[in-house]
Amino acid sequence: MVDVGGQRNERRKWLHCLDCVTAVIFFVSLSEYDQVLAEDEKTNRMKESLTLFEGISNSSFFSSVSMIIFFNKNDLFTEKIKNVDLKVCFPEYNGGRDRDAAAGFIKQEFLARSLNSMVYTHFTVAVDTNNISLVFEDVKASAFRKTIEEFSLTNLHRKNHQCLLRHPPSLHLVFFVTIRTLHAIAL
Repeated sequence: MVDVGGQRNERRKWLHCLDCVTAVIFFVSLSEYDQVLAEDEKTNRMKESLTLFEGISNSSFFSSVSMIIFFNKNDLFTEKIKNVDLKVCFPEYNGGRDRDAAAGFIKQEFLARSLNSMVYTHFTVAVDTNNISLVFEDVKASAFRKTIEEFSLTNLHRKNHQCLLRHPPSLHLVFFVTIRTLHAIAL
């Protein structure tokens, strides 16, 4: 895993380095729909997340990569939506202060912006270790299944080798270990 951060001025620096990834995990803070960016007090945080997700999920770098959206801070969102209508961010929203309707609306806003057919979503509470553990197990199993289904082990190894030639080995250590493990399983 590589954490690329969310600051606007840093994005151009890392995007080209990620052309060999298996999946992109995109975190969205559900509870920040009524807040603005620290570096731009006019831009809503949820709208910025939507714009960033649209750019990443539709980028040629990630055209064949799974997108996994973690809608995080679900607990805070559940409490906030009781008092702050989602209309503050999405004037077209008509679901009132219903948590499920609001969460579903946000999810659909993200899905509608992606041309990628491999977008998976999870609603999470990062401080709930059981929830996060289950979600990460699902993500690992999904990525493993996808890798086995879409590529033969030979092609996967070749793809990894090409990535290693273009980028420093430290960025691919976990992926490389996974390839060795897959070879061991195949034997």
